[in-house]
Amino acid sequence: MAGRLLLKAQEHRRILEGHLWVFSNEVAKVEGVEAPGEVVRVCSRRGDLLGSAYYNPHTLVAARLYSRSDEDLDANLIRRRLAEALSLRQRVCHGREAFRLINSEGDGLPGLIADVYRDVVVVRILTAGIERVRPALVDCLKERLSPRAIYERSDATYRALEGLPPSEGPLFGEEPKPLEIKIEGVRLVVDIVHGQKTGLFLDQSENRRRFAALLLPDARVLDCFCYVGGWALAALAAGARAAVGIDSSARALEQAQANATLNGWAERSRWVRADVLDLLREWSSQKDLERFDAIVLDPPAFAKSKKHVAAAERAYLAINTAAMRLLAPGGLLATCSCSQHIDAVTFDAMVARAARDARRRCRILARLGHSSDHPAVPAMPETTYLKGLVLEVEDL
Repeated sequence: MAGRLLLKAQEHRRILEGHLWVFSNEVAKVEGVEAPGEVVRVCSRRGDLLGSAYYNPHTLVAARLYSRSDEDLDANLIRRRLAEALSLRQRVCHGREAFRLINSEGDGLPGLIADVYRDVVVVRILTAGIERVRPALVDCLKERLSPRAIYERSDATYRALEGLPPSEGPLFGEEPKPLEIKIEGVRLVVDIVHGQKTGLFLDQSENRRRFAALLLPDARVLDCFCYVGGWALAALAAGARAAVGIDSSARALEQAQANATLNGWAERSRWVRADVLDLLREWSSQKDLERFDAIVLDPPAFAKSKKHVAAAERAYLAINTAAMRLLAPGGLLATCSCSQHIDAVTFDAMVARAARDARRRCRILARLGHSSDHPAVPAMPETTYLKGLVLEVEDL
């Protein structure tokens, strides 16, 4: 039998507007809960039902709603959410071999990420509520998808906040070896076990295609924070003359080189191990300045929390200013931020300041966000973490 969570007076309004989190300071009383992750019925102060959630007394986000009705988090609900998620992906993924199947709150299963790479499912179980239904989740994935393997890559940092130990390894089948997939016409080898996140950053799949479509013929492209070369390879697939990738990870660059070779583009690509900002500043200060026709800035999150926002803004400003100085007149800059705590207005203002500092003028050609297999919740800005711009950059 589910417990009950009563909100303080007036705290139900945000939930009625569509938000799915209850913060610990909004809770008036909790009844009938013995362990983190157990189900509660979320009610207003007057006792009106707002939905069903799972509860953790030890976290800032005390409850995460998974339904607006009175229902349990069980195999039946997971089956329904999987069916809904698959229906959406059939509409938006167009037969892609790699896509996000479950995007946490965006698919009604907060705390769960599930990515599909051909016949392998990679899951991230990040909360106590999803941890409690782990066996049912695995059974439902097997039943619905018939995968060769289900592998867990649960982020230790998030799990620690929930009072959970790190967890990685096979949940079904054998540990998957690196496998080849094709995304937007580019062949990539995915290392599910050792790669970042679940193997690839799938949220940028559609953005790479949009960027590549705007390139001028015979462009020279610089891909910063390139990881395994996704943006650079998309540009080469679209006809770019040459691409240079920069990353600090030797393992990532080895894979980027292997991916370029796999596609027959080894001679058109070069991969450099370096700190991106240091190298951009070095290149932009050279007397014989090497210009690029397009540059991509797709860094990791610089602001992990609100206390890091000021430092993150300085870092974004520095890399964007240096990149603009390296662009040929009329060149393209694709610049992104996956920092949840940097909003779009702040990001736009930073780009404008970078243009001023670089003595360039720019205009926005496209705004970028998550690929459509990463649905977000309109009432939850927390679920819309990725923002980006494609800019045309000119001399003053």
